[in-house]
Amino acid sequence: MVTWLRQIPPRQLRLFLASAIGLSAIALVSVGYRAIGEWQEAAGLVASRRASSAVELLVSALSRDMRGAHTSVLAAAERDRLADGSTADLLHPITGAFTRYPYVEAFFSWRTAPDEEVVFYSRVDRRPAWLSGTASTAPYPVNTGSDRRVGRQLLDRLAADTQQGRRFSAFTTRIGGTDYQVVTVISYADAAHAHPTALIGYMVNLDWARRHYFGELASQVDAMLGRDEGVRFAILDDAGGAVVGSVPAADGAPSDRRSFPVAFFDPAAVAVDPPPDLGLTWWSAIAETGDDPTLAAAERGARRTLTIAAVMTLTLAIGVLVSLRAARASADLAAMRVDFVSAVTHELKTPLANLRAINETLASGRATPEMIQEYARMGIGEATRLTRLVDNLLAFSRVTDVADVYSFEPTDVGWVVQRSLQAFTPTLERDRFAVTVEVPDDLPRAQADPNALGLLLNNLIDNAIRYSRQTRALGVRAFHSAAGITIEVSDRGIGIPADELSRVTRKFFRGRTSVAGGSGLGLAIVDRVVADHGGTMGIRSVEGQGTTVSVTIPAAGHEEKSAGR
Repeated sequence: MVTWLRQIPPRQLRLFLASAIGLSAIALVSVGYRAIGEWQEAAGLVASRRASSAVELLVSALSRDMRGAHTSVLAAAERDRLADGSTADLLHPITGAFTRYPYVEAFFSWRTAPDEEVVFYSRVDRRPAWLSGTASTAPYPVNTGSDRRVGRQLLDRLAADTQQGRRFSAFTTRIGGTDYQVVTVISYADAAHAHPTALIGYMVNLDWARRHYFGELASQVDAMLGRDEGVRFAILDDAGGAVVGSVPAADGAPSDRRSFPVAFFDPAAVAVDPPPDLGLTWWSAIAETGDDPTLAAAERGARRTLTIAAVMTLTLAIGVLVSLRAARASADLAAMRVDFVSAVTHELKTPLANLRAINETLASGRATPEMIQEYARMGIGEATRLTRLVDNLLAFSRVTDVADVYSFEPTDVGWVVQRSLQAFTPTLERDRFAVTVEVPDDLPRAQADPNALGLLLNNLIDNAIRYSRQTRALGVRAFHSAAGITIEVSDRGIGIPADELSRVTRKFFRGRTSVAGGSGLGLAIVDRVVADHGGTMGIRSVEGQGTTVSVTIPAAGHEEKSAGR
């Protein structure tokens, strides 16, 4: 090669080298510009995927929340035939519905008794303008009353549904100059649906929902995403007008759009035979990734690519790989956030709303000494519930990242069981649970952190209560074996499907039989606490019959009783 170069005349050699350098420079510039384009395309893909995940999260949260009052309250009322009972039987579920679902303005019920009028149940702080003559229903923050004109309007409309034997009715009507969406469940005395006996339903003020509800829920989802995501939400009505945010520019940042029905019920209930006056409209949810940090980082990386020719191809490959992995991670994270937003948001709001309602009632000065004592007990219960949820959310990070904060010591298991049961005593007594406790007096001590062991038991007992239905039974049993101290918590609730048993201890996992509420962290915390104690955990469950969770942790080196516990 050297000999061949020496044979080339110097002028031709310089021309050859100049041409080679020029061609290399042209190739470098060409590849560099191509790399810039591909980097920007990859960054745009990441931004578009982030917008897609964000809008999917918003629509999922809206859909779940908007049908929540139907699927949780009306479905339970239909199952338990609460509409056939007295007005007092409805106050507890209606109070819970008002705190969890702000879009419900009023409930109503009616029975086919002689001269029976439609009874309306309204919020204390948001009574409909057309409803007069309401009366307080202490200790519940609910007013009851009747309105012959509106009641007759509803019954006349529902008569068409009862003639067709419908069990569910949803329609839009105008009351007092305001459009309402009315959702009703109808009970019948016979299987042929020829003789209606009672009905229960709720009313949604569509004007109030437009002005308040959608913006509040979008803000909650935006808060869950965090400012680093750089996502802006907008909701447009069927005419293209902005309900939340503003209409995005046609040539703006990457965005994605999803349509959803403005249905404050489960649309599947009327999918086969929709009523003519349903008045269902479709709105659009939009997520826009304005000021996206990924785009800015990609631009800087593309400029650096022009000066780092040696790693340009590798950088591009890494960018594509990161884009694909980021898109996949965003999709998985969005799926977990859907359940986490609907459940934890409502779980946090419910006790706070109840505490606020209690304090507002006390501040009104209308409470008797007996009512004050009852409200105090209710407030303690709601505060305990809120504390338990916050403890769970913080505890998972504590036991995951700082396992050395445990303080292991010989612990009296019986004392820990008694303390945990005392925390749930109001709920157990209210829901009339049959509680069975089997803890021998001579049970050896466990080598454990008392607070962590109490957190473990609180989550197991809370799950047993939450997933119990008609048969409400709670069993707590502790015994000593060669493996250590075993604690079993059992219920006779809905059980866990066999194909989900291996996944229930995962963080944020919620099975298909999960009830409303909960953070999806309970069994994950239990599993981690048991692992950090060097123990084992087992779950036995039969769907429809109940679940037993057993944990075994090492026994202490001695079996002396503590005089202080």
